[in-house]
Amino acid sequence: MASWGVFCQSIPKGNELEFRIGRRVKGALHTTIAEDVFERLRKRLHAFPGWEGIQHSETECYRTGSIRMEEDDVGMRIVTEKVRLGTRDFEIPQTQWVVRIASSNEVVASPVAWKETFLKKRESFLRKGVRIDLTTLTSEDGDDEEPVKHLVEVEVLDPDAARDAREWERITWKVFDVLRCMEDPFPNHDVERAWFETSKPC
Repeated sequence: MASWGVFCQSIPKGNELEFRIGRRVKGALHTTIAEDVFERLRKRLHAFPGWEGIQHSETECYRTGSIRMEEDDVGMRIVTEKVRLGTRDFEIPQTQWVVRIASSNEVVASPVAWKETFLKKRESFLRKGVRIDLTTLTSEDGDDEEPVKHLVEVEVLDPDAARDAREWERITWKVFDVLRCMEDPFPNHDVERAWFETSKPC
């Protein structure tokens, strides 16, 4: 797990830090989660009584490359570009899962000709500086081969605080808790500890 922390230390201050869960498909990271796994995770997260908050949102989204515009239910439009600063993938042993740690920065952008349009529904679970996002994207393009995508992300709300070794370990344990909730049958903590200690960059 030391290499997870090394990556975190290399991130410039003031930028976003998130973990995205996916699996390898023909050598590439595929971040769409199967619906049954997605709903299993949602059910188990709702069963936990200690959330500081659970948020819901629904927005109309337009995207071309790294530029996107989101329009909420009151017509507010925000156009941003996500600038990737670095990524690192980690394979979780004895599972199908890969965790991608990504650092990025969002900047204000100008509208362009949009290539993708989709509805984004998100449910977010907040606790101790971490937000777990369960997102469903429904494409409005009738030719989309994968019209519905389910995504799972864990976002660090204060990335600069994650530079502390103890805080970093606490945050990464949250990621492994999410992975544990996605598995069936539900693994015990010994399995989770093994994942934590043996996962390696890929």
